[in-house]
Amino acid sequence: MILKTIYATGIVLALTNQLASAGSIADTYTAGDTLTVTTLDNIKSAVNDNDVRISNQLPHVTRLDYTASIIDSTITVTYELFRTVGVFTKQSAATVIELNWVSHFTKVSTLADDFCDFQLRIDDAQDASAGGRIIMYGLESAASSNTYFTGLTAGAHTVSIYVRGAAISCEENRGNFTGTVFVKEYATTSTSTFEVPLNQETILTTDGVVNGIPQ
Repeated sequence: MILKTIYATGIVLALTNQLASAGSIADTYTAGDTLTVTTLDNIKSAVNDNDVRISNQLPHVTRLDYTASIIDSTITVTYELFRTVGVFTKQSAATVIELNWVSHFTKVSTLADDFCDFQLRIDDAQDASAGGRIIMYGLESAASSNTYFTGLTAGAHTVSIYVRGAAISCEENRGNFTGTVFVKEYATTSTSTFEVPLNQETILTTDGVVNGIPQ
């Protein structure tokens, strides 16, 4: 019975060393070592840590859906909160967050130069390049935008949409369809991965041209 117990323990040690991340178990073992409580605790901690790493594998994607239509009829040239989209949990302070947003927009105006300017934000703050914007000069169109955020702490963060403009009203999601913002968290050791583009600014014009490209 004693021999069987030792043999079973040997199997556990072998499997543990394969599953755990490299360097996560500080102890080394040789034939004839005594299996102590401390050694077992170290192995347990390493395996638990590895389980956390597996569950937090990156990229980590969160989908934030919403449905209601919103109209801002008191629009000004100063950004103001338009919609709170939802909350996501950032896994690590060392990662980059990318936001991707798709929706449709309606503008009511009397002048050709009137516009609506929507912007993605996290915790009410724009990204470092003031990107993530959809600028609309036409009366109605679908559009998408994306932007990147660095330096956010681990934990809960809120995605929101801000708006400014010069128009009678700016509306998003007329018809109460399902709007979506995808939150993607990336592990990176170099900012070069995110150089093109750091953010996207979509400009919708009255002649069917988006960012200089005929649609």
